[in-house]
Amino acid sequence: MLYASFRRPVGIFAGCFNRFAASVTGGDFCHSEFIFQLDNEQLRTMIRGTPYEHSALKHQKTNTVYVAWYTMWGGQVTYRILTTYAPDSFWQLPVDLGVCTNCTPEQETEIFRWCISQARKPYDRAGAIGCIFPLRGKQDEYSQYFCSQFMACALNHIGLLVGPHGSPNPGATTPNNLYLMLT
Repeated sequence: MLYASFRRPVGIFAGCFNRFAASVTGGDFCHSEFIFQLDNEQLRTMIRGTPYEHSALKHQKTNTVYVAWYTMWGGQVTYRILTTYAPDSFWQLPVDLGVCTNCTPEQETEIFRWCISQARKPYDRAGAIGCIFPLRGKQDEYSQYFCSQFMACALNHIGLLVGPHGSPNPGATTPNNLYLMLT
């Protein structure tokens, strides 16, 4: 299963910028990320033939693995393994996983591999600040990303966000916009 997870400006996301971002973009959310719910065999299949084939991803001990792909201010596109009992809330599996994307297993694999192909690209600070008045034109991928831009590109890649006017400009997609598109 692939979920689009959305975070409110509370807890680890409680900063002034996140509260401002949620307010200015007209909704409850300041951050978004993918959460993949996979069994070990699915995960191994997804990473086969990629730079992550021999990484820590391959050596998960639980039957079900939750992998979050994301980017955050000052960071880069990366992943983390979520668990129910992590001592830090950033590493904990959220109670509400978010919006189920209803992707096929093939689409999930395609998105996961696309995320891998974008790994380590830096956070797009200017794009995040300017996404209400987009600084970035519509592209299939970018040299840097903010959270919802990254997700919109991945979902556009498999054709999930195509509507009557085509696919949205990822550079103008806020977490609140993305939530509305998926619900």
